[in-house]
Amino acid sequence: MNLNAWITYKTNVRRKSKNISIRIDDLQISVDENNAMTKFTQSYSSSILKDKGTKTLELRKINNEWKIYREIM
Repeated sequence: MNLNAWITYKTNVRRKSKNISIRIDDLQISVDENNAMTKFTQSYSSSILKDKGTKTLELRKINNEWKIYREIM
């Protein structure tokens, strides 16, 4: 999904959800000068949705700040 669709989806889920709980297990991080990658098991639970899976975040350092470049679940 493109960025705008992802933002709309996440906004709607947050508006409708109550009692959000997120747990992260098996965190792995690799970093070089301007790129980083994290991989972990995410357990998400709320009043309307439960999900568990492996999530990967690719980050890039832009203007000395880390920004999420891509999220894969």
